[in-house]
Amino acid sequence: MDKILFVTNIVYGGAKQYYVDLINGMKNRGYDTEAYIVSRIDENGLQALCRELKEADVKYTVTQPLQGRHSQIIKQRCIDIKLRNPDIIHFNQGGPTCNRFEMAAAYKLQIPSVATSHLPTIKSGKTRISFPKTPLALCEWCYPWEADAYIVESEKNEEMLLLNQGIPKNKTQIIHYGLDFGKFKKRKRNQEILSAFSIAPEHFVIGSVGDLNWRNGFSAHAAFLM
Repeated sequence: MDKILFVTNIVYGGAKQYYVDLINGMKNRGYDTEAYIVSRIDENGLQALCRELKEADVKYTVTQPLQGRHSQIIKQRCIDIKLRNPDIIHFNQGGPTCNRFEMAAAYKLQIPSVATSHLPTIKSGKTRISFPKTPLALCEWCYPWEADAYIVESEKNEEMLLLNQGIPKNKTQIIHYGLDFGKFKKRKRNQEILSAFSIAPEHFVIGSVGDLNWRNGFSAHAAFLM
């Protein structure tokens, strides 16, 4: 049975829920799963994430972000990963700087890895052309090493991944986020709320949760409804 180590530094929001659902999904398919969480102990959302993993009977470890020389941090992450002996590692990334030391450790240990990139941008505006291949460059550059494959949830995020980070297209796979309707309870429509927004009772209402970011496709929703 293959073992998958799921690494994240995101403990709240949609990317956190993706992380939990992915682990549970792979666990239900018979894989040996373990969660490795890089987070401050007082981070908002950490306790709720740990509770969800415990309820799902998923083994997990919480480790604090390390400070110091990059080579020493990577060395410690190598020790942690070797103790868990995974066949493959999944990185849950909220941005290109996330999990960079853990990715470097996976590369050093030659363990196959796949990353889900929720926000593939580089704020400095630099591209990945001629990226240094040494841990000494980790402060300036986001990705010292690539994962073997990348998952993105939209065409726009794939475009950013290709253009901003120089990831080859043959390494990317678009998998749109799903929705588990079993987690929701059907309720009667609140007529007071509908009236407040001038929505007639017979109108079909589409809800969308997320920040007002162009990546979330609100403009496409509006165009569809017009």
